[in-house]
Amino acid sequence: MITDLTAMPQTIVFTYFEFPTLRDKWFAFRNMGLGVDQYGLPEQMEWLKLLGSGGDNGFGLWPNWGGYALLAAFPDEVSAKAALESGLWKAYEKHSVPLSEDPRAPRGTSAKTLLLKPLQSHGIWDGVEPFRASGKYDREQETVVLTRARIKTKHLPAFWSKVRRVSESVNDFPERTFSVGVGELPIIQQATVSHWTSGRAMEEYAYKSRYHAEVVKLTREKGWYSEELFCRFGVLSKLGFDGN
Repeated sequence: MITDLTAMPQTIVFTYFEFPTLRDKWFAFRNMGLGVDQYGLPEQMEWLKLLGSGGDNGFGLWPNWGGYALLAAFPDEVSAKAALESGLWKAYEKHSVPLSEDPRAPRGTSAKTLLLKPLQSHGIWDGVEPFRASGKYDREQETVVLTRARIKTKHLPAFWSKVRRVSESVNDFPERTFSVGVGELPIIQQATVSHWTSGRAMEEYAYKSRYHAEVVKLTREKGWYSEELFCRFGVLSKLGFDGN
């Protein structure tokens, strides 16, 4: 029997790691170029991206050599949770344990993980649609948003001249509990992952932050992007966050 994957639900895993030492940072940076097959990929994984981050919480031009993320898609929640015990995730966790001079100090990893269900998605990433969205979006539930774009070279100066004000403006919205700028290539390929207490709060930011609204308008008018993707997710669970 042939299974139509496009009709099946999907679970997404996003894990953000911070690496404390030069050796650990080199581990993650090297993997961006060489790949991660040697660490033992999770079973049933449909899609994977290795992402670096920028300075200033991910939104600066200069890379943050200590912050990296794994973003992957799975056919269900069971396989997504199993991925966290795979060789790949464990290898990253091993390198993201903060150092301490106190042997009695906790040795927990820095990893922050979101298990997500795609709700609404449009656009492509490297020519494919990675997320199968259910279409059932509840504005009152906690929400994660991913935006990703490949910026046309001729528009890079204009785009980056606006980024700082947009990223700073999000601090005016306390309902945003986590956000980070990540990407596959510095400057050219950019993505943002943000967690909000509700979809309504996220929409308040999207429509009422004048800096964000200005960039959205310019993006459409000037054609800044050669490729873009937007997805809203429902939150299944959070690991490594305060209170979790």
